[in-house]
Amino acid sequence: MRGNSNNSDSLKELRKFLNLVTTAPQEETETFLKILKPVRIYKGEYFISEGQIPRKFAFVNEGLFRYLYIDKTGKEFTKNFLAEGKFIVSYSAMIAQRPSLLYIEALEDSHILEIDYSQWLEVKKKT
Repeated sequence: MRGNSNNSDSLKELRKFLNLVTTAPQEETETFLKILKPVRIYKGEYFISEGQIPRKFAFVNEGLFRYLYIDKTGKEFTKNFLAEGKFIVSYSAMIAQRPSLLYIEALEDSHILEIDYSQWLEVKKKT
């Protein structure tokens, strides 16, 4: 079951990551951080499912995820694993607003910082 995360260090890890990958002014970073939603996803739950149009992406603060495909016979194929400090997203489907071809599954109880794609686009426009 998904729920709000109570992890008080959530923003600390993302700030550290952002400082490594961007030279954005502090004000822009703070604006971005305001649209984040701490969420807990439990082992076995999907962040994105095949056929779903992705409207969000997330920073993995704690946990482990896998990207997978399931063929017509039900056989699973793991494409990638993502752990703490990475973003999870069905990127090409999200930017094209098309159904995802993959699943993103939590392999353990996880804490993420979820970002609504439309809110992110608005922040991006203003900066």
